[in-house]
Amino acid sequence: MRRSISLLLIGLMLATSLGISTPSSAETSARQEVQDVDCSGYSFEDLFEYNFAYFDIEIGDDWNTASFDANAWVNGSNAAIVRDNLDGLFEGFEAFGGNDDWISTDERDNVRDIGPMCISDMETRMGIKEGDTHRGEIDWSNLSFVEDGIGLDEVDLIPQTHPNKRDCSSRLGASNDCEEVPVSATDNLEISMFVKDGENHNAQFTQLANKGVSNFTLAFNVSNISNAHVKFTFPPVQGLRINTYGIMENHTDDPLFREKTTEIESLDEFSHSVNYLPSGSLVLDIDTVFDRTKGEDIVRNIFFDFTTQEAPDTEPPQWSSIAPQNGTILPVDTAAIQSIAIQGEQLDNWATTTNGLSLNMICSFSEEDWSGERSGNGDYLVNPGTDYKSEASCKMVNPFGVESETRTWHFGNPLSITGVSGEYEGAVSIQINPTGLISSAELEIMAAQGSILGTPTLVDMSSDPTSTEVDISNLNPGSFKIKYKVISEDLHFNLETEIDLSMEKQSQPPVLDVPERFDGSVVSWADDYYSFTIRGTVFEPESEDVTIEISVCDQKVKTTTPTNNEWEASIPITACTGNSGDTYPVTIKATDASGKSSEFNLTVADPFASPDSTSSDDVMEIVDETSSGLPTISMLSTIMICLGAAFLVTRRNDQL
Repeated sequence: MRRSISLLLIGLMLATSLGISTPSSAETSARQEVQDVDCSGYSFEDLFEYNFAYFDIEIGDDWNTASFDANAWVNGSNAAIVRDNLDGLFEGFEAFGGNDDWISTDERDNVRDIGPMCISDMETRMGIKEGDTHRGEIDWSNLSFVEDGIGLDEVDLIPQTHPNKRDCSSRLGASNDCEEVPVSATDNLEISMFVKDGENHNAQFTQLANKGVSNFTLAFNVSNISNAHVKFTFPPVQGLRINTYGIMENHTDDPLFREKTTEIESLDEFSHSVNYLPSGSLVLDIDTVFDRTKGEDIVRNIFFDFTTQEAPDTEPPQWSSIAPQNGTILPVDTAAIQSIAIQGEQLDNWATTTNGLSLNMICSFSEEDWSGERSGNGDYLVNPGTDYKSEASCKMVNPFGVESETRTWHFGNPLSITGVSGEYEGAVSIQINPTGLISSAELEIMAAQGSILGTPTLVDMSSDPTSTEVDISNLNPGSFKIKYKVISEDLHFNLETEIDLSMEKQSQPPVLDVPERFDGSVVSWADDYYSFTIRGTVFEPESEDVTIEISVCDQKVKTTTPTNNEWEASIPITACTGNSGDTYPVTIKATDASGKSSEFNLTVADPFASPDSTSSDDVMEIVDETSSGLPTISMLSTIMICLGAAFLVTRRNDQL
């Protein structure tokens, strides 16, 4: 994760350097060449006052490099001070809008460019020294920044929603997309520093010769760190622990450094905790607060003394009363390449230590192709082999290598699930094959599409293979998995997992219907008889979107979409100009989002056709002569589209 450290403070360093130069040629953009900056002798807090910061320093396995991520938040009035300071840095650089009480995107971009260069000169005020306990001014191996590995980012230095934000691209030399806000803006800021993409570290120190195996001291100057959480992660070293720690501080009227640990802790200005990751890495978390009004002469140093010597009160870890006994069966999904066999929260409660040290679990499996390990978040992961089960001898181990008694368990899968891959409509057949790991169980099995679950099926599982039908009717078209839970008194806990059998639910076509009207007809003609209206319903089993296409005389004339499963369309008969018959064939096609379609075919009778000239098998629209006011004649048998309505009238008059 990207942590942030104040990008703004980086800009403040520019006040100590005149390294920005203006090219002799006219600028077409606000970017100007930066030759060099000198920020040596400065620290973050010397130039930037944040409201809260989070620092995450992870020492590399080589005990030489480190990743230094950080996050700093600047709120309210502090944000306005930062913007004003940044704007003041660019006095004399009109293209940037320097020192004009407005902070611009051009000023921000130039700060971004020189930030890594400046940070690499700065002091981290962190150091490591090998040997016995160290205090005071000695030859520390100081942590330093590496320019090529530094990545920077910021949020809301130029707040996009500020009411006074304005365009500044018209300024001579400004960029085309220049924007600026007044430095008085109090919108909160968030600024970042992290390891740049493509790099693996952004800090380093002189490599410890013993690589943490023997004693060393970590020193940290926390002066002016107003409010921060600092996290150090060290490479795995067996037995590494903090033996002692202390805080030393001087005062203006007393320049000598004196022990202040108890006093500062009582003021809630310092606290720390130690934890061990399952990998064995020691994690040191520090919370520190410093009153910056004390003055620049006050210096506060924190020291942590590390050792690998065994603590005098280290006792072997003890299995708790809820830990599985020998012979317990722990279920594992053997169909997966790797699966979580034991949740971290469960495993943490299986053993205890007298001194609260974090524990790792190490298991030796009887099957050579089985293995296991604790993940970074504490879960115990199992990599199953070709067999469905394996015996394992497991023990809890503290950071000093002190082991608990060994317990022997059986890891395995009580069943295998199979099925035929392919497309299915309403249900699928699943074969259940017990492995013999347990005698009986209740199986809950269902289809799953992410959070969409099918109706569960319950199966009483014994030692014999069986099969069951799994409902998929409420799933969407597309691929799905089989999810199942095995519940048995023979298992230490239930096995709940899912398996991909390459199955898909087939899309069902929409169901079309064109109901008869109250008078037995299916269409209603317009007053001019050159179009008719038809309406109907469509049901989509998977609730997908549906498109209705209507063709008459083999030509598509209308596309519509249903509303609440109902649709209606006015159909012109001009497409039937070459039709010599007395009926109009109509095709209604409904297509869903999966491409499945269904058709409804009918014929509509010419309202002027002779009753004897139409087939009784056709779906016909019967029009009452008295209501129409016209004789019954054959209509549109040889109409040409170019003649339109006039030709129709002429033909009808000729038939009378």
